Amino acid sequence: MTALYIVSLFTLIFPFICAQEFRGYFTDPGSPGKCFFGGVAVLPGNKVQLAGKCKLFICHNRDGSGIVRSCGPQKVDSSCMLGDFLNVNATFPDCCRREVICP
Repeated sequence: MTALYIVSLFTLIFPFICAQEFRGYFTDPGSPGKCFFGGVAVLPGNKVQLAGKCKLFICHNRDGSGIVRSCGPQKVDSSCMLGDFLNVNATFPDCCRREVICP
């Protein structure tokens, strides 16, 4: 039974470790039945990653509901700091990798 609790806890926490997720409605009143993200129309069931943005948008339904996934926090040694993204145009979540700068 304890193992079940651990697995359940891991399942709840893991998505927050790897990425941040924002849910909402992304609509354009002039074009019903689609999601709009970053000026791009996205059909339900499809996903898009805009060039130069390390974010993934997934359109769920014709009502415009969708999810934006972005990079979550990254842990580094206390004497180090995070630098720039290594390749912001890589496929999500590979684009989340950042330079680690240590003294």
